[in-house]
Amino acid sequence: MRSVRAGLVACLLATGAAITAGASTGDDMPVPFEAAADGIDQASLTATWWQWALSLPLEPYMDRDGHLCALGQEGPVWFLAGTDGTFNATRQCQVPPGTYLFLPVVNRYAATELSAKKESTQPTCEELQKLIAMSADGLVRSRVTLDGKQIKNIAAYRVQSPGCFDPYPGLPRMEGKYPPLAASDGYWLLIPPLPAGQHVLDVDAHYRAAGGKGFETVQRFGYTLQVGAAPQYVAR
Repeated sequence: MRSVRAGLVACLLATGAAITAGASTGDDMPVPFEAAADGIDQASLTATWWQWALSLPLEPYMDRDGHLCALGQEGPVWFLAGTDGTFNATRQCQVPPGTYLFLPVVNRYAATELSAKKESTQPTCEELQKLIAMSADGLVRSRVTLDGKQIKNIAAYRVQSPGCFDPYPGLPRMEGKYPPLAASDGYWLLIPPLPAGQHVLDVDAHYRAAGGKGFETVQRFGYTLQVGAAPQYVAR
C-alpha cells in the first residue's frame, strides 16, 4: 500500500461511489457534481476523508465485511471505503438516518515523509499534486449501482483536494521537523441521506494510468446499507 522513496510517502487507494436521492430515468441515477453535504463542499470532504482513514488504528479500506464501518464516524457525513485493490469486499453497514455518505470510486494520495527533518528535501505541494494527478482516460471501467440503478458518467466526477492539507491534524508539531503535507485526487461521489430501510451499493471499477504505466487498480466491493434501525420481528 505504501512506498517510501526520496523522502516521499505515496499512498494509492481506490474505493467506492455514490448517488443522489433524486429522480431517475430508467436505470440511470443522476448525481449533481456541485453537491455539498451540510454546506461542506466535496473538495474539502476529500481531505477530511483521508484524515479519517489515516487516524484509525485499522485502515478502513482493509475491512472485508463491514465490521469497521462505524469506526471514527461522526457528524452529518459518514465515509465509506473501498479496498487496497488486492481483494473483493462484501460489507454490512448500519447508517444513522439523515446521514450523507461520501466515498471515492478511485482515488490517489501522496504525502511528505512524516517527521522529516527541516534540513531534508521534501516535495512541494505542486509536486505532490502532479504526482497523484488522475485523468478521465484512465477509467477503463467504472460501474456503480445503488439499488440496481446505475450511476452514469463517473469520469465527470473528478474532485481534487483543496490544495494540500495536513493528513494528521491531531498530531503535535515537532521542533526541527517539517509539518506533514498531503494531496489527493480522484473520482468521488456524494450520497444524500437515503430513505430508511435497506439499500445495496455495488462498485466495479478499473483505473489504469495513461499509457498503461504507473498507478493501476481494480475495485470490486459492495455495501448492504441499513439506514436506521432494522425491522424487529417478534415470534408469536
